Amino acid sequence: VTTTGAGRVYRARPDALLQCQNTFLRVARDASLEWLPLENIAYPGANGAMTMRVDLEAGARFAGWEVTSLGLPACDEDFSGGRLLQRLEIFRDGKPLLVESLRLGGGSREGGNILQAAAGLRSFPVNGLLVMGPFANTFPEELMDDCRALVADAEKRCIGGVTLVADMFVVRVLGHCAFEVRRLLTRLWENVRPELLDRPACAPRIWRT
Repeated sequence: VTTTGAGRVYRARPDALLQCQNTFLRVARDASLEWLPLENIAYPGANGAMTMRVDLEAGARFAGWEVTSLGLPACDEDFSGGRLLQRLEIFRDGKPLLVESLRLGGGSREGGNILQAAAGLRSFPVNGLLVMGPFANTFPEELMDDCRALVADAEKRCIGGVTLVADMFVVRVLGHCAFEVRRLLTRLWENVRPELLDRPACAPRIWRT
């Protein structure tokens, strides 16, 4: 499943009304779902919350990503004055398997500093997250090395990290361009999909239009 265009969180109204985007996905027993949308754009001055919950039944598998562009980098407009909550929850048989949360802006010291901090977004306007799993068997070390090599090869355009959390393969990426972040995540998805779903990657045709 993908999207035909980018999602958008526009500049907030004077009353700072919260704009919400909530996505709920449920994957049946022994089924699989791939959720690979285009990026979300959070405009300068936005006040948004983007949450996604994935419920997996026994034997279900999931692959998904989120790419978010903060501000309008191509127009040299940063995310000044903006507030954004990003949250991902993955449950298996009703029990939490992976929970990721990021709160940005809002005038708080923590929300403001994380945009520039070395332990935060390092002034990169685009962040991406790829999750795949759960894996029934031990994740191959050789495949993990290949994925880390792909991230290292892209270090002039993006920085990132690859890890395993419980039974989930997790990649976090920072970059200056949403296209470059998506391109890296696509290469990683193509690399890992055969291990997760036992079939080669087949990119949606709409990505070529």
